[in-house]
Amino acid sequence: MEIRVWNFLLGQSVSLHPKAKTEDEVQVDTTVQEKNITFPTDAKLAKKVIDNCRKIAEKESVVQRQSYRRVSKQLLRDAFFFGHHPRRQKKAKMARKKLRTIGKRVSSGIGKKTS
Repeated sequence: MEIRVWNFLLGQSVSLHPKAKTEDEVQVDTTVQEKNITFPTDAKLAKKVIDNCRKIAEKESVVQRQSYRRVSKQLLRDAFFFGHHPRRQKKAKMARKKLRTIGKRVSSGIGKKTS
């Protein structure tokens, strides 16, 4: 696959600079900009489930008992900062567990009321 990429880059460089065909060596710069991508942890995915269910409920005009907007925000924060102390690790584990529980509760509630 890398060879195809290099051939493509070389072809693009030559098409931009036609005089490069006669040269023995061609210099190609392949620097890429870093992207702001994070690893999808369980806590983030559970928060996305909660947020998306809330949006679906608003769109379909389904009344929810609770939106969990502030609770999920705080639990996500608690789930992230766990590397400092054993008590914080326990708090982070409980926060991740609570986020999953809320996500399941909200998604099943939306499923029952929309169908």
